[in-house]
Amino acid sequence: MRCILVLITIILCISLNSQITVTDNDREYSLKYDIDSVSYRVLRFSKGFGDSLFTYLNYSRSKNTDGFEKEMTILDTLFGKSVGKIALDLRSVSIGYPLEFDDIMPKYIRTFIDSKQWSDHIKAKGRELDYKLMRKVILEGGVFESFLSLLKKYGYEVKEISTEKHGFVLKEDLKRYGYQGDEIIPVPFMLYWKLEKIKLLNTE
Repeated sequence: MRCILVLITIILCISLNSQITVTDNDREYSLKYDIDSVSYRVLRFSKGFGDSLFTYLNYSRSKNTDGFEKEMTILDTLFGKSVGKIALDLRSVSIGYPLEFDDIMPKYIRTFIDSKQWSDHIKAKGRELDYKLMRKVILEGGVFESFLSLLKKYGYEVKEISTEKHGFVLKEDLKRYGYQGDEIIPVPFMLYWKLEKIKLLNTE
């Protein structure tokens, strides 16, 4: 199985190499991966006025995701092609919000169901959002572990997250992901990861 996964990654990387367009200016460096004539992925680094380093990363898609793990493979490849090309000091990253990734939503929902703190909150407050608690459960729940590992590979770790435009997972979506439909699961529609640099270990 490991050999198959390595082969898939190699094939994907070869495919990506022939379909990447780089755009570079004073405040932005972006890599666009064209999947076909209408579908693409874009990894964009940007910086504020007066900044000498790129501090913000945004990963976006032209259509619905093909799955979180596949998106992380593409993001990893694009990120790797940026190393050494620009000066980075990333402080904030956006890759999308939970409901965009069908493959992680069952685990996302289960994480909140299994959280004693969230269960206690529901008993006391019902369908009242607690932003601080929601962010804590998301950050510590391991739902985005492959993304956090990718960041560490490039010398960053998440110190906190921020969220905007909140709601709850809809009844029909809860049922679609295998749950009863009456679970109270909060979800942000904008999610930002706040980063800090870490020291990379020399593995040579």
